[in-house]
Amino acid sequence: MMSNSCVVDADAMRRFAYVARQAFRELDDAAGATLGTVGLLTDLVPHSAVVHAWCDSVCAAATLVQRNADRFGRLAEHTDRAVGAYLESDLTHSRLFAGLEVRI
Repeated sequence: MMSNSCVVDADAMRRFAYVARQAFRELDDAAGATLGTVGLLTDLVPHSAVVHAWCDSVCAAATLVQRNADRFGRLAEHTDRAVGAYLESDLTHSRLFAGLEVRI
């Protein structure tokens, strides 16, 4: 008799998507907080060349962090779609094989 289980560990893939989504949220929050801090510093010391240079560096780093956060978010979305596609495909093939099953 055919099994209705998928050859892909869908639960593991869902956990992976969850971790990717969590990384997205944490990195996104960190980048936002960093940019908020930069804004406060430039308001406190508006004419300092050192603060301005530091803020430029921090903004560049925050941008990189934000891009990585976005990539984790997209990875989670792609993983969710892949899980759905695997499960749908596996179920379809399982039904086809069950229809072809020969009992001896």
